[in-house]
Amino acid sequence: VSTQSTGVSTSDMGTFSQWEDHIRELALYIDWLYDAVPFPPWVLTSVLIASCVYLLAGLRKPSVSKFRGTSNEAVRRQRITKMRASSKLFQPPYPNGWYAVCRSSDVSAGDVIPLTAFGRELVCFRGKEDGNIGVLHAFCPHLGTHLGHGGTVEADSLVCPYHSWGFDKTGQCTQIPYCSRPIKSYGDRINAPSYTTMEAAGCVLVWFHADKEPPWYQPTLLTDIDNQGMVHVGDFAVPDWEMHLCEVSANACDWYHFKTVHQWLGQKPNAMFKWIWVSHACKTHMKLLGAEPTGDSNCQRDPLSPDGASLPDEMIVLEESPVVIKLLGFLPIPSFTFNHFRAEAWFQGPQLSVFRVRSSWLGEARILFCFCPEKPFQQRCLCRAYCTPWFPKALARFLARHAIATIEQDRTVWENKLTCNPKMLVAKDGPFAAYGSWVKQFYSESSVTWDDSSLDW
Repeated sequence: VSTQSTGVSTSDMGTFSQWEDHIRELALYIDWLYDAVPFPPWVLTSVLIASCVYLLAGLRKPSVSKFRGTSNEAVRRQRITKMRASSKLFQPPYPNGWYAVCRSSDVSAGDVIPLTAFGRELVCFRGKEDGNIGVLHAFCPHLGTHLGHGGTVEADSLVCPYHSWGFDKTGQCTQIPYCSRPIKSYGDRINAPSYTTMEAAGCVLVWFHADKEPPWYQPTLLTDIDNQGMVHVGDFAVPDWEMHLCEVSANACDWYHFKTVHQWLGQKPNAMFKWIWVSHACKTHMKLLGAEPTGDSNCQRDPLSPDGASLPDEMIVLEESPVVIKLLGFLPIPSFTFNHFRAEAWFQGPQLSVFRVRSSWLGEARILFCFCPEKPFQQRCLCRAYCTPWFPKALARFLARHAIATIEQDRTVWENKLTCNPKMLVAKDGPFAAYGSWVKQFYSESSVTWDDSSLDW
């Protein structure tokens, strides 16, 4: 057959012949390998196959993952924290008020635990005999030993591990074993600074005031739970928050973000499957706003909700009612299935908040979110759930997990904001100006400011 009839040139035929020679040589080389190498044939075959796979892998097209932002999250977080602290667009980091520093169950009789809260080092202990809680400045007035590390409880006093000085819950020095003079002759200089402390709703509460003034309000959000005989249904773990303490209470003035951040019930925007879409309507109650709340006009006023004018000065209440609920975002759910529920978020100072869900059929569930700053932009969160005796406990736990999922929807925003004291307000914005006036009552002359050298670390 001629090369003209097959359409193959003489040069192509030469190339084919060369490839035949190379393949023949390779086959002879492989035969020689099988005869020369002192291994079973299957070993050599495996090596040859692996070598081919390795060579082919080197020929594949390279791929680079999509850039998602800075590769070093720790560096980015440090930079944002510095920007926030220097912006002076946040309230000071440690407002005065009641802080839930731990759970009551965390401190059994005779226990001693170290605490970091509102920029201070503290030590918490419980007496062996009277069972009462005490919270003191962490460092012994003698030589500065940290009482939370190695300190013990004898009777109802906290004893320093270094020289056995003892202190009661008021900080009074109760013993110096080796001292030959009466303790009282040394006056107050041998006493440890103490904090006003109480227990409510299973929490250890500490009163903090930068100018050491006594409490000007009581934590009734928590004591009311005990007074009503509510049942504890669970404690829930919530990760720390890289945000300012005031973000949560300021959120009560932002009715519109419920239509964006919270439109999908407890789900993140990037969730693969989204189950329940909700149209929320919210209103904000506070004494500064008077009897008429502000917010979404579609919010159906609950007769049991508080009158803003009658609220204590330190409280804010966010009233929320679902207007429309759709399964999968398009299947309407009959309103009778949820109209008997009413939800409110109560805030007592920036530190304490309670999410309340009332049902005319079942009773009431309350979920506590108590925030305590370990440093200016790191908040520790304590979460507990309670309900009335006839409220289904399993439903209360479900609501608690839903409440956690709901505030988790705010995490991305709260942890990356540059202010929680907005200046650029427009018509129909929430009552942020009223919030700015409200929060001022929690600061005093000696409150730490962003210019304070103690925050430089």
